[in-house]
Amino acid sequence: MARYEWTTAKGAQVVIDIEKVERTETAYADGWNVELKKSEKRIARMTVDGAEVEQPRFWAGDQAKFRLDGREGAAIVPEALLAQIWAEERAALAAETAAEDKREAEHKQILDVMRE
Repeated sequence: MARYEWTTAKGAQVVIDIEKVERTETAYADGWNVELKKSEKRIARMTVDGAEVEQPRFWAGDQAKFRLDGREGAAIVPEALLAQIWAEERAALAAETAAEDKREAEHKQILDVMRE
């Protein structure tokens, strides 16, 4: 579990503990059962000015939504922290994109040779 802390624009001190949850799902694909490994990050615990909030969750990419004293609230997570929180996922996406770009370039090259 990783802990992140920041101060909001209104001066509230926010602390979130993030946990990574991994699971295996079985998908039915053309007559075959395929096991897919899935993972997600959740806010396990969140405090605002020392008060523990209820139902903390990520929302809209850059916000942590929660309930405090029966009211709904949100805290914008600074981009520098988002980069740390999602670094692994962003790196994996960049690698997938680079590999797909390489495959497309190779495919285009083959088609160009075939058209000659």
